[in-house]
Amino acid sequence: MGECSTCGATLDEGARFCRRCGAAVEDADGDAVKAPAPQPSRAIADGPQGLGGWLILPAIGLFGAPVLWLYFLFADYIPLLQDGGWEVLTTPGYDVYHPLWGALLVVELAGTILLTAFDLFLLVLFFRRSPAFPRLYIVSLLAYLAWTVLEVILAVQIPAIVELGYADLIRDIVQATIVCAIWIPYFLRSRRVKNTFRPGGLRAEPSLIRG
Repeated sequence: MGECSTCGATLDEGARFCRRCGAAVEDADGDAVKAPAPQPSRAIADGPQGLGGWLILPAIGLFGAPVLWLYFLFADYIPLLQDGGWEVLTTPGYDVYHPLWGALLVVELAGTILLTAFDLFLLVLFFRRSPAFPRLYIVSLLAYLAWTVLEVILAVQIPAIVELGYADLIRDIVQATIVCAIWIPYFLRSRRVKNTFRPGGLRAEPSLIRG
């Protein structure tokens, strides 16, 4: 062990810097030992990161979907329950009665509430850049597709709905399938997604936020 040439403090064996003053320790030739040059982060080497690029579109969807679903909840479902529509559709003896009306309405109402809550939760994870976000976003896409398929399976067995045609039902399934086909591969393979939603992502370089 030696002494620091700057402050005279006793140096630990093998130390490269003085613990008291922080001065670099000189080697046998009298040259100060230099700290290794900082290495660029993997995010810089591997590609873009940050809440930009194509990630803007899922963010818009996460904002818009809850607003739309809450609108339908208050514009359609709540008046239906308050104005006696539930009784007309689910009570034997009425012209439009069918035993599956109750199941369909429950599936639609429960799905609307649960998916709205889950989307709001995903928004929090998105802006926190949580590593769990990509996986849970994929889960939400698959859940929406399954919910849509279940609704259609119930709907096509109710004559009053079938009389209106299948166009809207087919459109709903096609839209949900296309969304899954586009965004699931993106979230699984995108470098931006991997670099943004990773442990320590919030400490990423500010210059890369718009990368």
